[in-house]
Amino acid sequence: MTSQMLTVLWIAAVGSSLLFIALSGLVGLMYLLTAPWTFRRKRHPRGTGQAVASSSHDQAEYDRRRRAAAMAVAIACADGDQVNAIAADESSGWRLIHRARRLGQSRIRRKSRS
Repeated sequence: MTSQMLTVLWIAAVGSSLLFIALSGLVGLMYLLTAPWTFRRKRHPRGTGQAVASSSHDQAEYDRRRRAAAMAVAIACADGDQVNAIAADESSGWRLIHRARRLGQSRIRRKSRS
């Protein structure tokens, strides 16, 4: 082998190893960001009566927030159904133009909304 070929092989080996290290670092960071053990909550020790009271308060707060979220979702779903029902009743512009052409009218004038 010539010295030029050895130089090319050495550069290719170093470049490949750097690429492999960078990809493995990226995969490792993605694992750390999505690993379930990083999202575990720390539990309070239940040694005193005050900690138990705090725990029941936290549970009540959790239940209140859960009910509020359920109500918000229910209201959003109800509003979404209502909007879809109204939009289905209205005729779009291209349907009006098509009907006008089929009926032989030259043009339909709609009142502009302000």
